[in-house]
Amino acid sequence: MSTSPANVPGMPCPDCGSRIVVTMEQILSGAKIACGCGLVLTVDAERSRETIRDLLELRRRLTQERR
Repeated sequence: MSTSPANVPGMPCPDCGSRIVVTMEQILSGAKIACGCGLVLTVDAERSRETIRDLLELRRRLTQERR
């Protein structure tokens, strides 16, 4: 059974269109996110404040469910 690209965490590269696999932890840590084409993305913490807050809440809930 193959995994659909929609089920793999990530996003399409704005330059080449290939899938950039990215984890929640990479986004929350502010780590650089690189595509094979050489494009490097970073999360703008100020502009992404609400999304980061939502991801932190999701991570908290997932952690509670696993206990």
